[in-house]
Amino acid sequence: MRTVFYLNHDELDMNFLKILNNLFHSKKIKIDVDDEFDPEEETSRNDTEYLMSSEKNHKILSQRLKNIERGKNLKILKQKEFDEISRV
Repeated sequence: MRTVFYLNHDELDMNFLKILNNLFHSKKIKIDVDDEFDPEEETSRNDTEYLMSSEKNHKILSQRLKNIERGKNLKILKQKEFDEISRV
């Protein structure tokens, strides 16, 4: 199981440790602290992890990335077409 907590330094108290203990009772855990949290970067990372979480999505996305790298199966949009689809 993977769980991410976002908190301020003053929230690191005994209550937080009790929560961790209840969630991961009798399991070995890893605690990774990052003091340079960037919400936009984290959102992007979570979106990517979600999209790659199923084997089917992973295969489709991997193939599409390969197509982009090779310049295959690309659709070139005119500015008007791009403007229309980006309004969604």
